[in-house]
Amino acid sequence: MARTRWRPRSLLQLVLIGFGMVMLPLGILLGQSSQALKQLSVLADESARQAVEYTRRAQSISSLALDIERTARQYQVVEDADLLDVLQQQQAQFIRLLSMRFETLPTPETEPMLQALMPKLATLGAGQDPTPDAALEALTELVPLSQEYQNSSRQQVDQALEQMRQHTLHVRQRIWWQAALLIGLSLLLVVLFSYLIVRPIHRLERRIRSIGDPDAPEEKTPLRGPAELVMLGERLDWLTERLDEVDAQKRQFLRHMSHELKTPLASIREAGDLLHDQVLGPLTDEQRDITDLLSENSRQLQALIEQLLDYNLLQGHQDVDKRDFDLRALLDEVLVGYRLTVRQKAIEVILPDPETLCFGDRRLIRRSLDNLISNAVFYGDEQGIIRVEIERQNDNQKVRVGNTGPKIPPADAQHIFEPFRQGSAKRNGPVKGSGIGLSVAADCARVQGGQIHLIDRDDVDVCFEIILPTA
Repeated sequence: MARTRWRPRSLLQLVLIGFGMVMLPLGILLGQSSQALKQLSVLADESARQAVEYTRRAQSISSLALDIERTARQYQVVEDADLLDVLQQQQAQFIRLLSMRFETLPTPETEPMLQALMPKLATLGAGQDPTPDAALEALTELVPLSQEYQNSSRQQVDQALEQMRQHTLHVRQRIWWQAALLIGLSLLLVVLFSYLIVRPIHRLERRIRSIGDPDAPEEKTPLRGPAELVMLGERLDWLTERLDEVDAQKRQFLRHMSHELKTPLASIREAGDLLHDQVLGPLTDEQRDITDLLSENSRQLQALIEQLLDYNLLQGHQDVDKRDFDLRALLDEVLVGYRLTVRQKAIEVILPDPETLCFGDRRLIRRSLDNLISNAVFYGDEQGIIRVEIERQNDNQKVRVGNTGPKIPPADAQHIFEPFRQGSAKRNGPVKGSGIGLSVAADCARVQGGQIHLIDRDDVDVCFEIILPTA
């Protein structure tokens, strides 16, 4: 049976699990630090208690030894029975104190002295009657013995404090290492769960970008992650399919409409040409002007239909045939269709020198220039200027088409290359624009790896710049 991979049911569940996993190492660190501090506190209390006990007992033994020696000397002088009772009580108390901590007292220097002294003290404490000199000699040995006991107690206190310091240092180092390890683990968990949360969101963002940008890479792998994001990805897939269907229907409609319009337009143009050629008889000057107007308007209608067809074709794959060609000759071909309007509006056309070379797909560049010159003719001023120039810079070439006339408002300039988007400026001509001329020009540049911009120039009011690579 295939093992299924666990996935969070919701984004909230993933966030809560991530928060809990991140806090777990910090909780462990807090618990271990608290336990270590508790142990240090207990050890410090025990060490302090023992130090106080050792110090008090050492002081008691030292003071008692001096008292015993003083009482013994007094008894040796006056031989009072009461002093003898006091001396015996002090001896018994001294033996009891030594017996309580006998194991902590001996040192290499005092052990022989203690072994020799303890039987004598036991004899005195039992009430036996040794010679006065022997008793005094035994009692006088208590003072250096008590001093050695005091020194030994002080050393034990110092050793206990040193052990306490070493243990504290060890615990501190251990806590630092644990803190570094567990905090590092928490940071790794933060990065991990942040990645798990952000990864599907980034994939959704790429998928949305691919819907709006045809040049963006398409995200085809299924989305994995929390249920909400997976469902959102499925809805985006459904939306993409619907948009593709609508786009296909739109292209099919434009293709059919363009072909349907071409048939009656061809008949109109053929009839206009027959009249213009005076096949049916001679024409007066007024009739000739009418036939010229009919021919011009039919040509403009044909240009609009061709724009629709070009827009359809440019949405799909296009083969690009780049080569050098004569830009001036291409411009002369384009201007043939506008000669009547240019003459009527008395527009001055400034073109590059003959045999000026341009590199690119001649058909696509012709379509771009045709649309830009059409805009310049029909939106420009009467008795104005149309200027076309080309400039090469490094690996790029720039073709500029500018004209005098009303400037394009900034609000329109932001959307001027969007299809079927018309600005607020009024077109001067009998045929209303389709709103896709500049979009077709931009698509023609894009297919060749270039782009088109609206730029500011001092010599003209409106200027479009086509940037194309030369390689």
